[in-house]
Amino acid sequence: MNVRPIVFVVVVVCCTVAGWIIGHHTLIRVDEESNQSENGQVVEKTSSVKQQKILKQGDNSIQNQTTSIKGGNSNQNQQSSVKGGITIQNQKSSVNNGNALMNIIVNNDKVINSIKNSEGMKTNKKPFLISAIKAKMQPTITTISNIQQAIRKAKPVVTDVNVNHDLKVYSHNGNDWISDNGICQTKDNFIKASLVNSWGYTPIYIHSPLDDKWVSGDLMKSGHWEGELVNLVSRLLNQDKDLQFVDLGANIGVFALSIAKLGRRVVAVEPLSINLQRLCKSVESGVSLDGKPFSDKITIIHNALSDMREKVELGKDFQNVGGTYVLKDSNEKKVQGSSVSGKYKDVVMTAKLDDILQLPNYDFKKVILKIDVEGYETKVFNGGQTFFDTVDVKAVLMEWRWHEGAHDLQQLLDFFLKRNYKAYNPKTNPLIQLQTQNAQRWPGDVLWQK
Repeated sequence: MNVRPIVFVVVVVCCTVAGWIIGHHTLIRVDEESNQSENGQVVEKTSSVKQQKILKQGDNSIQNQTTSIKGGNSNQNQQSSVKGGITIQNQKSSVNNGNALMNIIVNNDKVINSIKNSEGMKTNKKPFLISAIKAKMQPTITTISNIQQAIRKAKPVVTDVNVNHDLKVYSHNGNDWISDNGICQTKDNFIKASLVNSWGYTPIYIHSPLDDKWVSGDLMKSGHWEGELVNLVSRLLNQDKDLQFVDLGANIGVFALSIAKLGRRVVAVEPLSINLQRLCKSVESGVSLDGKPFSDKITIIHNALSDMREKVELGKDFQNVGGTYVLKDSNEKKVQGSSVSGKYKDVVMTAKLDDILQLPNYDFKKVILKIDVEGYETKVFNGGQTFFDTVDVKAVLMEWRWHEGAHDLQQLLDFFLKRNYKAYNPKTNPLIQLQTQNAQRWPGDVLWQK
């Protein structure tokens, strides 16, 4: 009888049993060596098998939970962070103003500590286990460490008060003003920052800095944007309690919200829907120093401004939502840039600055006016002759960079000079007057004052 197969089977079985016994004995020794006494107290260490089980469970748990906090901006592939006072606003999520982030960190402390403590394990039997565990958990530990640092550095954020239910939003349809509150309705989640001024904080909803690196990026980092100019407008308003504020090209509302916080009334004009939606949310959340909701202070207009009424498209400025412009007869460089950056889906009706005089409940007699319409200023002023003749516009803060050497330079100068305005550098205190013969070399922003 051929006994070779039988011998072979016996050998295999014996080797298997022996291997199991040796492996089991080794695991027991590792487990025993990991239970050591320190300062009279027993510090329990998990075995390598238990560590792997905790690792797998903790890794899945943390990944699932960190995924749930990546919901701040639906337009940014759900990438967001908590930084400089920023919180992700999601009513359907358990994440609210950073509290859930702290819960995630606390709930996973045991997993993280077990990995960190494993560095002190005096086991020479399986040194590769420590390296493997650390390598596998390092991305998760880094993520939670970054969240902890962000929360420690975060500035205070004003809590939503939800008192503003009566937003005043209008648009001009070419014939008359109509209510346009529907533009504010959106299911998108926005990033909330704190707009910081010397007179207080107010919530402001911003874009992802990936899309808007200047305005939103600075607000995320510092809570400021063009703080010098905002302070200048504040000083001018404080000279006369009857002065109100008109913001042409309001963007997401840095100037409008800051001035409303002071208690002054504001008309804010903005054509881009994604800016308006954030501005609406900020108005819904804000309260002025006199205790009144921002909805009592701010009237929003959803139009572009021009010297005629027509439908226009809006061009994009790469990574600069604040650089949105009317894609027609605007600054030449801006229009050429649309071939690279593209345009928004918005098609909006233009209105005239003069039309604001017929706006429901408009009664401003004296105003400070700020205009930032990316090279379209001349057309706006041409459509506002009656406005300037009717309303006492004490000062105009405008962006000048698009008009240095432009064909409309003299036209702009004539508009203001014949109304007895003088030009000043707005970033000097006291203000330094600018000479008209040097208008091509004026700074990027100019204040016209009479």
